[in-house]
Amino acid sequence: MSALSRLARDCAHLSCDRSGTECIGFEKDDAGVPLPEAGWYWSVSHKSGMVCGVVSREPVGIDIEHLKPVSKGLFSRVVRSEERERFYDGSGPSQADKVFFRTFTAKEAVLKKEGVGIKGLPSAQVKRVTDNTHLVVGFRGKNYQIEHFYLDDHIVSVTKDLFEVSWSVEEMHNK
Repeated sequence: MSALSRLARDCAHLSCDRSGTECIGFEKDDAGVPLPEAGWYWSVSHKSGMVCGVVSREPVGIDIEHLKPVSKGLFSRVVRSEERERFYDGSGPSQADKVFFRTFTAKEAVLKKEGVGIKGLPSAQVKRVTDNTHLVVGFRGKNYQIEHFYLDDHIVSVTKDLFEVSWSVEEMHNK
């Protein structure tokens, strides 16, 4: 397991502590899908310089990405034209890179929640943009509520269908 994966699991351990549960084993199946334990579900994500993890009584997905410029080709493969239009708020065009990463991380969080992985990306679609921190992704006939968090130059998306998300940031030095 990589150092970033260990740190992401440390974040999930913090989520266990804050949820008042004993830490779980964070086991995965043969396909790499996180296995629930004792009624607790979990998800982790990491990028260079930032990690995140969450546990929940409901299936949950989380994804983090570093905000950076993306090519028009990559943008168009991930964000359909009708999805991009949903980000327009009437005050002017939305920032393309932010739209890309809100869309990508939201879809990835849903795919993690469903245990599908990136291969399901073409089937996920942004259905509604509620505001700067919330949107709805449709996947396989269901709609999923997503909450975004912005941390420095990163964006985190977490599914939050049946529960409120309590979020905190922990600095992890020398781990």
